Amino acid sequence: MPYIGRGPELGVRSRFIYTATANQTSFSGNDDAGISLAYTDTLYMDVYQNGVLLVPATDYAATTGTSVVLVQGASVDDTVELLVFDIFSVADSVSAKDGGSFAGNVGMGGTLSVTGNTTVGGTLGVTGVATFGDGSASAPSIANTGDVDTGIFFPAADTIAFAEGGAEAMRIDASGNVLIGQAATNFAAKGIRLLSSNGQITATRDGGAPASFNRLTNGGNIVDFNQAGSSVGTIGAASSGLYIQSNSGGVRFHSGGEKLFPCNATGAANDDAYDLGASDARFDNIHATNGTIQTSDRNEKQDIASLTSAEMLVAARISTMFKSFRWKSKVKSKGDNARTHTGIIAQDVQDAFAAEGLDVSNYALFISSTWTNENEEEQTRLGIRYPELLSFVAAYNEQRFVSIEDRLAALEA
Repeated sequence: MPYIGRGPELGVRSRFIYTATANQTSFSGNDDAGISLAYTDTLYMDVYQNGVLLVPATDYAATTGTSVVLVQGASVDDTVELLVFDIFSVADSVSAKDGGSFAGNVGMGGTLSVTGNTTVGGTLGVTGVATFGDGSASAPSIANTGDVDTGIFFPAADTIAFAEGGAEAMRIDASGNVLIGQAATNFAAKGIRLLSSNGQITATRDGGAPASFNRLTNGGNIVDFNQAGSSVGTIGAASSGLYIQSNSGGVRFHSGGEKLFPCNATGAANDDAYDLGASDARFDNIHATNGTIQTSDRNEKQDIASLTSAEMLVAARISTMFKSFRWKSKVKSKGDNARTHTGIIAQDVQDAFAAEGLDVSNYALFISSTWTNENEEEQTRLGIRYPELLSFVAAYNEQRFVSIEDRLAALEA
C-alpha cells in the first residue's frame, strides 16, 4: 500500500549518534555510524545528551541544517543523540468517490481522461491537444453550463457542427463547405450553402425571396459584380428606382414603375447615348401598343431644307423599288411556314443615290455596319431606317403633288 513520506523500510525519522570528546560543543558531519547529519526544520528535531532531552535555544543551537552546537561543552564519552523527523503535508485532494473542486491551478503532464461532464469555472488552458467525444445536436460535446443543448458536436469524420436548442444550425463538412440550415450540398432543403470547391454561394427558401439586400443610405450600388478582380457592373438604387449598369452605363427602372430609361454609372438618366441592339445582335420582334416616338422638335434641328432636284430623282427611283421577300434565316428555321415581308433592298437604295451622284452614307436613312465575327472574319450588314426612308419618299410625293396642282391651276386659268 502507498505511504505519505518514507516507507516503513526507511522509517519516519533519521537518528544520528555521536560520542563526545572533552568539552565538545559542535556536532556535524558523519556520526558514529558514518551517517552525515542533515535536517530541514529544527521544530521537527529532538536532541538528547546521555538520554536527557535538551531544550532548543536554551541548551543548543541548530540553524545551519548540518550541525548542532551545545551551549555547554560535553564531557568525554557523553552520548549526543539527534532524532530528525520527516516533514510532509497531506495533499489537498478531491475525493474519487464524492468529487469536489479545485480552487487553484492544476497541472498535468500526462493524459486526462474524463467520462462524464467537466465544469470549468475559470480559464482552461491546454498546451497540446484536447479531444472530445462526437456528441450530437441534442447533446453537444462542447456546451455552455446553463444551455447544454447549444454548442459544438462532431457528426462525422472531418466534420464539425453547431447546435442551437438541440437542433443542428450549421456545419462545416469534410470538403470545407459551410452549410447553414441544411446538412447536404443540394437544393433539397432550405438553407444557405458556401461551397469551397467552386466558390459558389446558394440559398434555398420555401417561400419568399431567397436573398434580400438593403442599402440604409441614399442611392448607390447595392451589389457589385467583378471578373478577374475587375468591376464589370453593378445593381443599385437611385431616387427609389432600381438600375442595372455595366460601368459606363445601363438601364434604370423609374421609381413609379412605368418607365425604363438609359442611365449612366450612377443611375442618373443618360439621354441620347445608347443603342438598343446592334447589327450583329438584333432583336427579332418588338411588341408595343403604340409606335416609337421620335424627337422632331424644330428647336433641335438645323439645315432644314426641301429636297434637291437630285434627291427628288433618287426618291422617285426608290418609290418603285418596294418588293416582297422572305428572310433566309426564317426559311431555314421554319421552312415553308416562313412568312412573306414587304420592304426595300438596301443595296438598291445605295445604287439609286449613286445614280444621281449622291453618297448614300451622308443620309441617316441608310445604315452600313461592319464587325468581326466569331471566325475572325470581317462581316458587313446593310440596313434602312424605314421612318426616314418613307419620309424621304413622302417628301418627293408631296413636292410632286404640289407641282401637279400648280400645273393644273395654270391650265384651268
